[in-house]
Amino acid sequence: MPPRGPVLPPGHGILGGDLVLENSEVDKHEQLLLSRRVETQADCFSGLFARSVSRSIGLKDSDTDLILDSYYRFGADVLRKQPNIESDHGLGATRRYWGQLGLANDAVTRCNTFSADKLLVR
Repeated sequence: MPPRGPVLPPGHGILGGDLVLENSEVDKHEQLLLSRRVETQADCFSGLFARSVSRSIGLKDSDTDLILDSYYRFGADVLRKQPNIESDHGLGATRRYWGQLGLANDAVTRCNTFSADKLLVR
C-alpha cells in the first residue's frame, strides 16, 4: 500500500513533517489541528523529560503541580481569555493533559498526539 500524504526525505523528523503538511493543500482547520498535534506532543515530551530528571534535580510533588499549572496557563484560551478559540497551540486543559501524560510515563510512544482523537488536541 503506498504511503498517504507527502513523503518526507529521511532526517526531517516531526517538525519537518509538520511543516510539509501545514504547507500542503489542506484547509486552515486541518493546518491548525496539525500544529496543535506538534505543540501538544512537545508538552508531553517535556513531561517525559521532567520525569526522567526528577530525581537528579530533586523535583517534588509541589513542583509537579506548578509544572502542570504552567501547561494550563500557556493554553491559547487562557492567554487570550477566549474559551472557544481555535488556535495553533492548544487549549489550557489540553496542554495540561498531554504534559501530565508525559510526567506520568516513561514511554515516548504515549506521546503520539498524531494518532489521538482530535478532541484530545483541541
